[in-house]
Amino acid sequence: MNAGRNMYKNPPVTQETRAEKAHDLYLSGQKEAGIAQLRALVRENPKDTDAWSFLGQLLETEGNNKEALAVYREARDANKENPEMASSMSRKIVELLFEEKQYEACRHEARVFINLFMEEELKDKGSAAVIAAAYGMAGTASLKLGGKENCEDAVKCFRKQLDLIRLGRPKPERVEDERVHHNLGEAYLKEGKWSLAEESFTKVITLNRNLASAWMFRGLARVFGGDSENGLDDINSALRIKPDYYRALCAKGQIEIRMGRFKDAIESFSRAHELKKDDKEIAYWLDVAMGRISKITKHSAKVGKSEAEELLSRLPE
Repeated sequence: MNAGRNMYKNPPVTQETRAEKAHDLYLSGQKEAGIAQLRALVRENPKDTDAWSFLGQLLETEGNNKEALAVYREARDANKENPEMASSMSRKIVELLFEEKQYEACRHEARVFINLFMEEELKDKGSAAVIAAAYGMAGTASLKLGGKENCEDAVKCFRKQLDLIRLGRPKPERVEDERVHHNLGEAYLKEGKWSLAEESFTKVITLNRNLASAWMFRGLARVFGGDSENGLDDINSALRIKPDYYRALCAKGQIEIRMGRFKDAIESFSRAHELKKDDKEIAYWLDVAMGRISKITKHSAKVGKSEAEELLSRLPE
């Protein structure tokens, strides 16, 4: 009996607890020692998922993203037979590349991620959800890269993501569905497919009427499609939800200039200027609205496609 009690009081040291101790060592201030111990653990046992995860996280904390990426890749390669671990590491790789604005590499890694799980041939709904997330990552990277071909690729990725979400979960979570339709709408907008963009953002608004960005982007889609009055109403709705919405103020001001509504444009850009006084772009458009720069000579209720592309390119992130 005593031996049994002692056994539970003193459990054997496992790889997991050693990884945790190395992590705690780092947190205690002994950073180099903690990282060194984690490196030793993954060399000793490449299947130690906690050691890999801690090591990558700590390297990121130290600002060494390049080495963190190498660790995540090595961890994924060493644990391909462990879908949960491989998925986790792939996501880390893609997220880190996206953070570093390495969009081409991010998209490539997302596709590596997809191929990794397609080998399972969607044997379960969990796999479908994992692949859906990867298509979303690839699509977002393509959207950031811009250009016609990349936007077309983004649309394909987001549509595939929606299909897989529904395969994995017949009734998707509202937030998840909302995000994908929002991304799809942005891709359609950049492609110049105004009616499809409007449809996507309307779906987002149906799911969440308090999302200011959905109202703003639907407003742009309507303006570009020739429905300027309702488009401006949508952008004003975005500003009612979020009065300091800088992007919406910039979009509203530029549309008002193109419609010849200079007084309204001055008000919009003045509000934007108050939010970001050092933004030279806003100062420039405020000059245009005030007539100090003869930028726009012809006005109409409809914004042409080339003007729409220029406006989208000028919108701040």
